Amino acid sequence: LAAKYAREEGVPILGVCLGMQVMVIETARNVLGWDDATSCEVDEETKRPVIVKMLEHHQGVMGGTMRLGARKTILHPLHADDGQAAS
Repeated sequence: LAAKYAREEGVPILGVCLGMQVMVIETARNVLGWDDATSCEVDEETKRPVIVKMLEHHQGVMGGTMRLGARKTILHPLHADDGQAAS
């Protein structure tokens, strides 16, 4: 709710760790219309992962895995008509 409010009202918000994940999921669900968007850290079987696990960290160990920007990330443009990632 707070992430949606901040986005819609133009309120500055700082998302760190889980907060950033919440903002990404909220945007995917409410801007892109991906109702089933979620994090693999919450649902490993999700059909619409917008946050992936960082496998280079110790499996099963929570904490100390903050995303600090050193991980290579590839962004794909979306097809305007269906919201699917372009190939």
